[in-house]
Amino acid sequence: MSAASAEALQRQHELQGKLDAQQERWALAEAEQYKELRNAEVEIERLRADIDAGRQRLRVRATCPASGATGMSEAGTTASLDHGATAELDQAARSDYFALRAGIGRVTQQLAACQARLR
Repeated sequence: MSAASAEALQRQHELQGKLDAQQERWALAEAEQYKELRNAEVEIERLRADIDAGRQRLRVRATCPASGATGMSEAGTTASLDHGATAELDQAARSDYFALRAGIGRVTQQLAACQARLR
């Protein structure tokens, strides 16, 4: 084997070693990202179960729009509001909320995995 061939073979082995190391780093980063994604999904499911079971509640800030110029209802002063109550999402809005939260978690983890690959 000539010196040039031996040098080329040595260079090829070095490059393959670097490629293997890079692939291993990518695989580790990807495994970590999938672990974090799964943890986020488990947390969302736990939260959903807690809310469905009544252990936690989803609360939103809400205001009642005033009817008329005086801020009073059309029915006058006989109408009453429960000012101490908190608003909750209805069933359809709850499922949308969880779908959005899961989607945000999934996209965040996918983006982090892509960024790790580019580094």
